[in-house]
Amino acid sequence: NFKRELDRLTETVNKHAAKIDVLVYAVQSESDKTKMWVEKELAKFERRLPSGKEENEK
Repeated sequence: NFKRELDRLTETVNKHAAKIDVLVYAVQSESDKTKMWVEKELAKFERRLPSGKEENEK
């Protein structure tokens, strides 16, 4: 049961890892339009994370 839960979490993390790589690449791009899109996507992503607000507040 624990193993199955761990596998499910690992799969979820791996799915998001590809998206995060794309976001990191986009952040490094200098385009304002791209930055605006990235900020919007990150905001959506952070809302889905249970503790996203605490970890990402500046």
